[in-house]
Amino acid sequence: MPAKLHELEYFYGVTKLDRAFGDAAGQIAAMHLGLSPKKPDKAKVQVMFDKDTKNPAKFFLVLDGLKLTFEVRVGAAKIVLNTLDLGAVKDIGKRRELLVQLNMRAEELVSKDDLKKFDTEHTEATSPAAQKAAVEFGEEIDKLENELDNLKIMRDAPNYKKTDYSPYDNGFRQWVEDKRYGRYTAFLDESESTTGLGSEGAQLLADPKSSGIQPKTLVAIEAAHAKGEKPDYTQARKEVITNVINRVPLPRYNKEKMDELNKEISERTAKLASLKKKLQALETK
Repeated sequence: MPAKLHELEYFYGVTKLDRAFGDAAGQIAAMHLGLSPKKPDKAKVQVMFDKDTKNPAKFFLVLDGLKLTFEVRVGAAKIVLNTLDLGAVKDIGKRRELLVQLNMRAEELVSKDDLKKFDTEHTEATSPAAQKAAVEFGEEIDKLENELDNLKIMRDAPNYKKTDYSPYDNGFRQWVEDKRYGRYTAFLDESESTTGLGSEGAQLLADPKSSGIQPKTLVAIEAAHAKGEKPDYTQARKEVITNVINRVPLPRYNKEKMDELNKEISERTAKLASLKKKLQALETK
């Protein structure tokens, strides 16, 4: 069977090597393979460019049987930068986890069918029922692994770590409506509208105790009203954001969402551990 390739990054010229290597190394790190990428010698890469002036250099993960390599190639020429022998991983559960990581992020190397085949081959051959159960457990484990991976990406992303209000965060805007903080975002929207404040924005303006708008700013707004002019709400918006939204609803929203994510992660982690024990009991070789 020919080796399978998964392209990570490409670059033209050694001056672009560092960026491409950094991106490729980041992708490998996200796979949790325990494979430490080694940066190629620029002089050796330049030699490949000199011999092949038409093709870019490409970083690949290559799976040949059970041998996984990290390589840089220019056309047919290549430099092997690191190797991971999956066959040397004797713990069947650990080896399967490595294959799952490859399936999630480099499906050209390990397909769903490859995982099913692995589960069948490592289950007692004389028991078709055990083989069927192993495949079913494996499929459920793969689904949970993927869900967990996505949940952890969401948890570690900046989405729920923001300290400053963004009018483009639709999730937060819906949350403030549900939690009855909608008058604050309504004021921000309506104060920028050409038609002026609506009922919700006016309601907030009329409640200086909870609006976060400073007395001096309110005086300036009232003075504009008295003259029949359209007030400049710029300072009022800043104060609503700084004194209220960034201090109360936004931190609460972040905490609630992070708590939900951590709960989901904890529940799936526990379920995953249980399924792995069941699969491990079936995989005998």
